[in-house]
Amino acid sequence: MALEEEDKNVVESTGATESQEHAAETVGTKESVAPDEAAPTEVRNDDVSKGAGITEVKKVPTELERAQYSFHKQFAKQNRKHAEELAEMRKLVASLQDQIKNPDKYRPKYRDDFNTADEYIDYRSEQKFNKLMEEQRAKMEQEAKQKSEYDAMTNYYRERAQKHINTLYPTDEAKSHYKEVVDKAFNDGLGELLDRDENVSNYLMRRPYGPAILMAIAEEPETYLSRLYDDPYMSTGERLDELKDIEREVINKLEQAKKQAELATQQQTAVSTEPPKVIGKPGINAPAKRNLWDDEDALNKFLDSRR
Repeated sequence: MALEEEDKNVVESTGATESQEHAAETVGTKESVAPDEAAPTEVRNDDVSKGAGITEVKKVPTELERAQYSFHKQFAKQNRKHAEELAEMRKLVASLQDQIKNPDKYRPKYRDDFNTADEYIDYRSEQKFNKLMEEQRAKMEQEAKQKSEYDAMTNYYRERAQKHINTLYPTDEAKSHYKEVVDKAFNDGLGELLDRDENVSNYLMRRPYGPAILMAIAEEPETYLSRLYDDPYMSTGERLDELKDIEREVINKLEQAKKQAELATQQQTAVSTEPPKVIGKPGINAPAKRNLWDDEDALNKFLDSRR
């Protein structure tokens, strides 16, 4: 009875949270704004509906409403998961109770329990079939779980690698060049070579400078791949140490290129801000003569010379 009451409470709470989630989704489907933008809670659309003469008003969710929507959505998801687990537990408990009430139904049966040999053979065949199907179902569930976990991990590291690419190659031109070089290298077999040691591929995928290392290997495969794979007796640890050395070299090159670019920008800025020199007649750039009327001493000397 306690289990049934708990199940009832979970179902009721699930229904409530589903209503909350539906309401939250209604809010979430409205027009959203960036967090750093100070947007009003209501936006009026000046386009008047045909024949209606009514101005449409769209509500923009606030930061609090978006946070509430996310919370209710996650809460409803966890509640449904708990309800499903509870339903499976109830099935198990019901099966165990039935085994207690009807032990003969679940005990192993033998030839003497059947009237004919054919009935016994059918029973054994059904038992083997059910066991095989149960093993197959468990295997499929395990494979589905492993695939789901692998896909989640792959998507996580793919998004993480894309962030590193965006950081290292911020412009569209740089991204396009990176993609062109790396794609060509992978088409030539670079991917299969790197996958020979999964520690190398994982290192490149996880490190912030992984895309830059991959770019360097793709541009100069003979230089870097020979350091990683020419020695057939190189251990995984030694290969990772060599990969770290390559990473340091790549970082140094990137820093030098960045400094050179900054220096060139500074020089260009200095040239553009230097005042232009006036070119013309001789003496045009000479300092202007002092005005006699502005200099009292010079004026007195001039008057004295005239007396």
